Amino acid sequence: MEYFIGLDIGTSAVKGALMSVDGVVVTTAQAAFTYTVEGTAKLLDPGHFTDACFSVIRSLSSRADGHVAAICS
Repeated sequence: MEYFIGLDIGTSAVKGALMSVDGVVVTTAQAAFTYTVEGTAKLLDPGHFTDACFSVIRSLSSRADGHVAAICS
């Protein structure tokens, strides 16, 4: 079976859903971003950002009993 992963990359977290080609949501996952504050600026570590995004993708794709045909953000 084929699956799709949809990602919502927001300002505080990345959220994702694994969906079958029939439109059934199989599972969801999310990971929060961590910030450091310097004065009035919130700084996001790029390494943590990519780690969070890829951890959600790994979590979702591990639940697919077929292959992931596409990922969309």
